[in-house]
Amino acid sequence: MNRHRMGDVVRRVAGIAASVALMVGVFTAVQAASPASACACGGMAALRDDPNGDVMINHEYAIISTHGDQEQVDMRLDLDTVATNSGLILPTPAPATVSLGTTDSFAALAAQMTPKVVSVQDWWNPDPSGFGPGSAAVNQPGPTVLATVQLGPLQATTLAASNSAGLTAWLDKNGYGIRPEVTSLLKSYVSRGWYFVAMKLTNNATLKGEIDPIRFTFTTPASGPVYPLALSQAAREAQTVNLYVFGDHRMNVTFADGTQLPPAVDAYPLWAGAVDQKALLAYGGYLTAYTLYFDNPSHQITDDLAFSRASDDDEVGTVVYETDYMDILGIPLGWVCVVGGIVVVALILVGVRRRRSA
Repeated sequence: MNRHRMGDVVRRVAGIAASVALMVGVFTAVQAASPASACACGGMAALRDDPNGDVMINHEYAIISTHGDQEQVDMRLDLDTVATNSGLILPTPAPATVSLGTTDSFAALAAQMTPKVVSVQDWWNPDPSGFGPGSAAVNQPGPTVLATVQLGPLQATTLAASNSAGLTAWLDKNGYGIRPEVTSLLKSYVSRGWYFVAMKLTNNATLKGEIDPIRFTFTTPASGPVYPLALSQAAREAQTVNLYVFGDHRMNVTFADGTQLPPAVDAYPLWAGAVDQKALLAYGGYLTAYTLYFDNPSHQITDDLAFSRASDDDEVGTVVYETDYMDILGIPLGWVCVVGGIVVVALILVGVRRRRSA
């Protein structure tokens, strides 16, 4: 008897594993020199005076939750770079408080999203694999510094900007290498009255490996939770955005302008279900996880991401079904029984006829 998982089950489990293991893409990486591995939200930039300014982002993690009137974004980056200085610009709809998150929460995601496996016996269909297992302008007012906090090697500055030229001048003066494409996109956030967190990751050694989680807390917009994504229109590479949205119910994701995400992005939950991991309960009682892939960011991304309650709380990915193919020498056992039964009945009938004719 051979044991295999159905093709769709394999794909879903592989998707969940990739989502948990990689968590790739939440903040848009940009830099002054050559393009780095991109992420989808804020602006990752090498500082101008760093001769080793190529910033590579291997893995990015983002957890989104709301607490009263506050939205919280927990972000973690895994950097691979020879730079000793780098920075991140993150727009927020209200002034953000920046603090350290906890690594336990990210570790608990893997356990939470591990599906329950239910075994189902298939007596009638052949094993699909056959035999055996298958396989900036001057003279413009600069931004107002609202707060500055030091978090280990990271210094975070919360800014209020009244004009984009002043913001760009401040970033340039403080050494942030922002590409012109990103600078133009910042204008939209300034015109909407958004705020910014400018972060410097400084260290005497090379920035390489995972940095501690960073938590951004700000007042939730009246329209509901939002995730900054518009800066990703300037991305030079495909973007993979993994979002882990917590709340009391299952959540849908759309663009903030009300338009639906393109079908190719596959805005269907990878995982959705009630939370039972202790380390995650503080975020909310229900988790909806998305993996969004934008192979053409400049055309596919039209706005930030917005979240709204789904029409139901149906679970997705919490259970996968493993098929046990019941067979003998590759022949489904059900058909073996049927054919065997027919043969037995035929032999009995032949025997009866012979006795009657004798």
